[in-house]
Amino acid sequence: MKYSLNSYEIAYEYKKLRKRKYIIRWLLGASFFLLIITFISLWLAMQQAHIFSKVRYNAETWYISNVSSELYRLMLSAYETESKIKAEGKDDLALRLDVLYGVLDNSAAILHTEKQSFVELPDVQRVLTELRTAVVRWSDLVAQASNEQAIRQVSETIIRESRPLRQKINVVVSKVNQTYNQQEVENKYWLGDLFSIFSLTLFLLLIGVMAFIWRVFRDGQITENITEMLRAANHNLEDRIEERTIALQRLASIDELTGTYNRRAFFERAEFLRVQCNLNNVKYGVLMLDIDHFKNVNDQHGHLVGDEVIKRVAAMMGDALRKSDIFGRVGGEEFAAILPVAGDHELLEVANRMCDVIASTPIRIDPLQELQVTVSIGVTMWDNPEKTLTQLLSQADIALYQAKENGRNSVNLFKQP
Repeated sequence: MKYSLNSYEIAYEYKKLRKRKYIIRWLLGASFFLLIITFISLWLAMQQAHIFSKVRYNAETWYISNVSSELYRLMLSAYETESKIKAEGKDDLALRLDVLYGVLDNSAAILHTEKQSFVELPDVQRVLTELRTAVVRWSDLVAQASNEQAIRQVSETIIRESRPLRQKINVVVSKVNQTYNQQEVENKYWLGDLFSIFSLTLFLLLIGVMAFIWRVFRDGQITENITEMLRAANHNLEDRIEERTIALQRLASIDELTGTYNRRAFFERAEFLRVQCNLNNVKYGVLMLDIDHFKNVNDQHGHLVGDEVIKRVAAMMGDALRKSDIFGRVGGEEFAAILPVAGDHELLEVANRMCDVIASTPIRIDPLQELQVTVSIGVTMWDNPEKTLTQLLSQADIALYQAKENGRNSVNLFKQP
């Protein structure tokens, strides 16, 4: 009877062992399937996050809006020239046309080098082409104008022809913004669904792994070893996720060319510093820097040399500022900074030192050739806690254009009219 009982117990344990083996196989298969789904979901989520974190994501909207702004400034200059002929009226028109043509070149480069969704909209290409043709024709008319009457006629022509063009550009901007907004909403919905699937799959995978560990190693001697292996794998996964997260954060906030803050990150950090200075009653200044004749550098030496010039200027600008100052690249060859200072004197001292260092430091573009560049800097001082960062940057930008008009390679302090 005892033998029979032992045989029954052995058979029972054997059946339990076989049943457990089948369960383990099922858990292994289910865990492997869930693991595949988890990695696929994670890969898709990382791909979408990488798209959101691109430095030049939605840059086309900014460029087209910039075209509209520059066209408006050209119209204002034409109005001033038409109403009152000044000695520098022709030069003002030529300068505004050069700036507008440069912005059009940048927008054209973006449209042709980046495969974005709104390139397929025919209005964008047609309006930009029409405007570019008009700018070339206006530039020729300005260059041919030899007296005040001719300059006035050119101004009238620019005003008359630019009005419908600006209306078309505003319509294009509206359509592009609507397209991007719709695309962004769709992407967010898709990413939300993807993360839901990822979370559910990861939850089920965690349950499967726990059941697998409980079934296989409940009474085994190797439970501790497997646990250590899983713990190590978990730490490794956390480290990799942390590294990826840091990398994504860097891509989202750092300008790829210069290593400084990009436009979005600069505005976020500069706004935080501005608020802190206002709360603590600390004075601060805002600085706008633009590389002089940068278009000529690109035209004569190529874009690779132009990129090297931008990098070297950014490096020298960073050396001239303190660690507590915030600066970044906000445009093609344009930089901005916000820095706590005691007053106008200290702000101008920093800006002049930066201008002198850049002007006196040649940039080597090949083993046998060096390039000398200069910058123009506009600065403005905090005078009202109610002023926004955008308003302060606008004042510094006005001072920057005044520095350009004063002959470049100079610093100009904004003064209230």
